Amino acid sequence: MVRSVLHLASFNEDMRAAGFVPSTRVIAAELGEPPESAVRHLQLPAEEQAYRLQRLRLANGAPVSVDESWLPPAVLPGILDEDLTGSLYRVLSASGHPVRKVEQTVQASAASVETARLLDVAPGAPVLLFHRRSFTGPEEASRPIEYSISAYRADRYQISMTLAQ
Repeated sequence: MVRSVLHLASFNEDMRAAGFVPSTRVIAAELGEPPESAVRHLQLPAEEQAYRLQRLRLANGAPVSVDESWLPPAVLPGILDEDLTGSLYRVLSASGHPVRKVEQTVQASAASVETARLLDVAPGAPVLLFHRRSFTGPEEASRPIEYSISAYRADRYQISMTLAQ
């Protein structure tokens, strides 16, 4: 079981901190028509295409999550030429667009047929669904650089947080 303490970190950093060896399989890396949610979260002009990355994330070789990320092509024209098997945040930073903050929600969900196949669980198995919008740039001029939806196996991943007043 991977226990993640909520903080701003890449999947790879999170897994290493928990004592696991992270790896990634790129399932898709393409320019395509983004869903309405990605258009809205990335503040894209109507009809603009975006880069879609779908990746299977593993810890010690076992599937933990399936991530689908959408990125604005005007800001990241050469991203499909990069090694996308490592940290996307590292690629963004090396491209001059470090992630400075994220907005994230987590909800309980059921694995779709495709997600279940990739995560090696039964369709309908419980997953934690993360919706994340990542921003780059100084606070006053920050702009969205990534919108992602990640499905985590609920039997292999848990979230831990400390709350204080």
